[in-house]
Amino acid sequence: MYQTAPTPTNNRMAQTSLISGIIAWALWLLALCFNWTVGFIASLATFGLLGVCFTILGFLPVIPWAIAVVTGHVGISQVGRTGEGGKGMAIAGLIMGYLGIVLTLCTLVLYVLGALGLIATSLVPTPPPFSP
Repeated sequence: MYQTAPTPTNNRMAQTSLISGIIAWALWLLALCFNWTVGFIASLATFGLLGVCFTILGFLPVIPWAIAVVTGHVGISQVGRTGEGGKGMAIAGLIMGYLGIVLTLCTLVLYVLGALGLIATSLVPTPPPFSP
């Protein structure tokens, strides 16, 4: 009779990293779809006030992305030390977490550039009207 070697259990931190990354990307996708549909109409109806509030909701996935990064690093170190399984899950969680954080930083840079553009255009004097 053949006996198979027992499969090592997966590391809990690696599992947490993967699950946090998946939850964060699902939240990001939901916020994106909401902002492009209902959020757009609501911001038009309230003259942009709800648009600002819904923009803040778009930064909600940063929390699970950060959790995915931290638990991914801890999971990889624990897998290397104990020999448990789950290194691939920890790496996947790290990739999802870092990509999400980079996406958030790029979004913040675009917001700051947009605000600076608004400030710069408000400082330019308007030319007098043309009169022949």
